[in-house]
Amino acid sequence: MKLHHIPLLAGAVMALATIGTFQNQHAHGHDGHSHDHGHSHDHARLPKVPQTVPGAWKVIQDNTAKIRKAVETGDHDTIHTAEPYIQAGLNVLKTKSTMVEEKNQKRLQGAIKQASKASDAVHHAADSGNKVAMTKSLKQLDGSLKLIAAQYPEGALESR
Repeated sequence: MKLHHIPLLAGAVMALATIGTFQNQHAHGHDGHSHDHGHSHDHARLPKVPQTVPGAWKVIQDNTAKIRKAVETGDHDTIHTAEPYIQAGLNVLKTKSTMVEEKNQKRLQGAIKQASKASDAVHHAADSGNKVAMTKSLKQLDGSLKLIAAQYPEGALESR
């Protein structure tokens, strides 16, 4: 190796080390701002929901309806209570949706991820009292849920 390449190589190593440290800190919530908004995002502590696709879908639908009404009335407590049930239901769909055709699995998993983000966004907007953001995030949640439903075979989401 030529000596004039050493400073360039050292600089590249330092840059990569700094990026890795930043990404690790951000992943663990040490990025200079607090992630504590007065509620927990510990998905290990999500409420218990039925571990079947139809049961989880009903929980998602029921709690989305509660959130829809709460956004209209400004009832932030209901949003905080209902949103974790949506997350728990989405987690069931993520792992139990074996009846969805292979060709639709990628779209399903993407829609579940988007629904989770939108549900969380409604929750955060409620934290800040931002009705415009709550309404926008609720529309995104509704759209994601429609896309989720479209991936299932007919009748798969209905409770028997």
